[in-house]
Amino acid sequence: MNPKLTMDFRERLREEITFSGLSNKEVASQAGITLRSLVSFVSSQSCMPSADVAVKLARVLNTNVEYLIENSYDLWKHAIFE
Repeated sequence: MNPKLTMDFRERLREEITFSGLSNKEVASQAGITLRSLVSFVSSQSCMPSADVAVKLARVLNTNVEYLIENSYDLWKHAIFE
């Protein structure tokens, strides 16, 4: 099974930040959240943002919120590049 199928929000968010080329500080600033909040989202499996913050993060990272929160390979936007 493809490991991308079982990625969780934290892993997807971390991957999208890396893919974007932005620093955590830049992502947090552009999303209008604190760096501390962003760090908690990427480092804790139990910490999830509110819906409005998840949407802001998705916009900053040029992805969609469904990809970040769903567990569906069909939503994985980079699949065509593998």
